[in-house]
Amino acid sequence: MKVYVYYNLHRHKWSVKALEGPQKGRVVQHLDSLWLTKAQPKVSQRGRERVLRDKVKNVHAGITGYIADSAPLSALLDDNDPREVTYNPYKYTGFVYKGDESSYNGSECVLMHHRKVYSY
Repeated sequence: MKVYVYYNLHRHKWSVKALEGPQKGRVVQHLDSLWLTKAQPKVSQRGRERVLRDKVKNVHAGITGYIADSAPLSALLDDNDPREVTYNPYKYTGFVYKGDESSYNGSECVLMHHRKVYSY
């Protein structure tokens, strides 16, 4: 099942919203950490503009993909170091790699652990 995942500032967990199936559009889980495969960033530009205008946070950015039961094989390879991904609506129009601030356009898998996202 394809999902949209974002960090919930009230629950301090990742909220998982179904994008297909009978529960489409509903939050179906709240997790401390999870693996997503076929990960793609998604930012609503209208939502971002609202944050910039009102200076109030809202849910407008997250990552879509498919939940994996365990770490995907591509993440377990020794030569595949994770890169941290971040998003700040006041600094960037989309997700970027932390450190060099180059654009993040998706990856085979991501680990979403506590408040951080790691791309593999």
